[in-house]
Amino acid sequence: FSKYGLKTKVIFTSRIELVEEAIAMGYLVMIRHWSRKNHSDDGHWNLVIGYDRNKGTIYLNDPGRSKMRSLSYDDFLYQWDMTNHKTNPLKNFMMIIMKE
Repeated sequence: FSKYGLKTKVIFTSRIELVEEAIAMGYLVMIRHWSRKNHSDDGHWNLVIGYDRNKGTIYLNDPGRSKMRSLSYDDFLYQWDMTNHKTNPLKNFMMIIMKE
């Protein structure tokens, strides 16, 4: 990232409030989550592009889809918790990307 004038901060055990704060500050936020509700996959990366606290909705840019998608906070938190992943267990992993 540094060759593009960017730096990252990795947070292994995050909270939804930190996602909201980073988005509000204009940072890019990448998260790793289960892409299936039954947790039958290896996980997937998404860019969090916004949120609406009043509606309880998180907006994601998913590289595996051609359009933005939204999740309720409850669904987002459920899919974001990867503590039972067989090879890479992480709870609420996020990466904040910002200008240097």
